[in-house]
Amino acid sequence: MAMGFQLLIGAAPLALLSMLTEDVSLLRWSPEFVLVLVALAVLGSSLAFWLWFEVLERVSLNQANAFTFLVPVFGLMIGAAFFGERLEVVQAAGVVLVLSGILLVQRRAASS
Repeated sequence: MAMGFQLLIGAAPLALLSMLTEDVSLLRWSPEFVLVLVALAVLGSSLAFWLWFEVLERVSLNQANAFTFLVPVFGLMIGAAFFGERLEVVQAAGVVLVLSGILLVQRRAASS
């Protein structure tokens, strides 16, 4: 419940600011837009928060927090899979570094 109030406290000023600075009449409420909006709200926010707190009940914060570094890795994967983006050597090296760091954190947590 506290998390829900935090989201509302953050959403209220953002909604007010957007109404003051954006032209709301340009918004097109198509079925595709509503579907994407609901998918982002349910999967990208609600489900993600719920899963995060479920994980925190079972795993220590420092061990679970290492997985937040996977966000850009998933972004790269989604871009490559759905939008035809090509991964360069720099991105591949970054993915390897992120995965190596997560592996080190998990091994260290398991040994302690």
